[in-house]
Amino acid sequence: MARAVTQRDVAREAGVSRQLVSLVIQNDPRVSPARRAAVLAAIEKLGYLPNAAAQSLASRSTRNLGLILPSLDNAFYGEFAEAFTKAANVRGLTTLHMVSFYDGALERRAVERMCEMRVDGIAFISPLIDHETLRALGEQLPVCLVSNNEAPPSVDIVHTNDFRAIQMATQHLVDQGYEDVVYLGYARHIVGDTSYERIRGYRATMTALGREADIAVFIMEGDETDPIGEILDEYGSNTGVVTYNDVVAFELIIRIHQAGLRPGQDVGVTGFDNTHLSGTATLDLTSIDQRLDDMAQAALAQLTDRTRSARRRQTDIETEPLLIVRGSSRRS
Repeated sequence: MARAVTQRDVAREAGVSRQLVSLVIQNDPRVSPARRAAVLAAIEKLGYLPNAAAQSLASRSTRNLGLILPSLDNAFYGEFAEAFTKAANVRGLTTLHMVSFYDGALERRAVERMCEMRVDGIAFISPLIDHETLRALGEQLPVCLVSNNEAPPSVDIVHTNDFRAIQMATQHLVDQGYEDVVYLGYARHIVGDTSYERIRGYRATMTALGREADIAVFIMEGDETDPIGEILDEYGSNTGVVTYNDVVAFELIIRIHQAGLRPGQDVGVTGFDNTHLSGTATLDLTSIDQRLDDMAQAALAQLTDRTRSARRRQTDIETEPLLIVRGSSRRS
């Protein structure tokens, strides 16, 4: 096996010191353009590959960021991971992805593995982890929660205005003339979970419209109940349904068709996340756009900012949602 090329070999080829080769690799601005060019030419000629492990020990940074996803069954998670990874790549950073599958123990194990790999920071999407553990973790390394409305002071947050988003969706269905407007989603018992603000937004809008007596919240709780069936049986046609996210909306649309009804004309449906499937001709789903690319950029900026500085103050970045109206709720 051929011997690996070292910095000393590059230095000898370029006619400079090994220390100067190291400075060029670290992109140190103090190196003159001529010497930088000589070193880079030697690196290319010899095929030198920097030792990432050694560099991370020297700089106390691996230039790796962790991203822990709740699952792979929601397109929003994958689309966020893609946007986050692309943004990181532009900055010369690598992202390591792990999935908790909605399991708190697996999520904690993912955190342990990330720490063992010495990532420079961790982003979570809708985590299950308790706030005391998050607080302690945030005091050890940069942590950012995505799609969560609360966090300990040591942890940053990136989220959309869930309350405002559901206000827009509810008002839209009322304006379209649906006789009843109900809410369908989850109620997860997690501090800062988006489900609380979304339900609150629906209730507040109905109350402001003088329709408090018509408020109906249907909660999806596994296979034990069938809230979609309850909605279709109890309300039927001329009903608008504000759903927690696109996944719930897709399931509802399938059931609407199975019941012999038409999305939009008979039962209005709004989703949340505006995932890529929402705009397909088959689904044509009205949905809330959270400005996913902005969220990914913001999460990355928060992590890298804390990596570079000793900032302790929490940063809470909230994107302004957009209602993208399509055929699933549009009657005219």
